[in-house]
Amino acid sequence: MNKKCFFIPLVFFFILLSCKEEEVTQDIEAILSEIKVYPNPATEVIYFKLENRLEEAISFEIIDVSGKTELSGQVSFKNSEEQSIEIGHLKGGLYLIYFKLDNAETVKQIIKDDL
Repeated sequence: MNKKCFFIPLVFFFILLSCKEEEVTQDIEAILSEIKVYPNPATEVIYFKLENRLEEAISFEIIDVSGKTELSGQVSFKNSEEQSIEIGHLKGGLYLIYFKLDNAETVKQIIKDDL
């Protein structure tokens, strides 16, 4: 007879979990959006900097305008230090840098100058 009472807490618990995951994703997106990429335009090296400390490594992909992934890897900001990435081998042009952590992502643009 108590079956209806048993199902209601499970539905409520599921809704709470769903809301919490969305809030966490929004928080991570806000942190990712604070990543600074410089110099812009760049020739040989670009730097990533994040003022906030973050325990998890962040994945990145550098993609050209045709959609080809030119470079990918992970960067860590455990000590809120800047990270450098060599881009001298890339052709001159516009690139998109996708930063991803869990279900959150942000995109930055960089222009690669040829000397």
